Amino acid sequence: MNDYDVETSIEHYCCVVDLLGRAGRLAEAENFILTSGFKNNPIMWRALLSACRVYKDAVTGKRAAMKVIEPQRSASYVLLHNIYADAAVETLAVRELMQQRRVKKEPGLSWI
Repeated sequence: MNDYDVETSIEHYCCVVDLLGRAGRLAEAENFILTSGFKNNPIMWRALLSACRVYKDAVTGKRAAMKVIEPQRSASYVLLHNIYADAAVETLAVRELMQQRRVKKEPGLSWI
């Protein structure tokens, strides 16, 4: 950004994805990720995945989840499962994938 003598960083791009996602412009956010030069950044894909949950977009959510699912970490699997459940899409495939990869969701706990 030459106007203000600020050099853009990955954090700026992540914020744009988050803003587009919060505005419901999921296709635009996904396109922005793919053309940003940071298409392998998991933080950007997680921001899109979270927006997909809010807007119940299972198709885009699945593409975003496939970019950030880590073999032994359950968070992205659970988020994808919840997107499917909210969008009334069959959730069995996500559970089967978790079983195949031996991923277990840690139970939630509270300190209250």
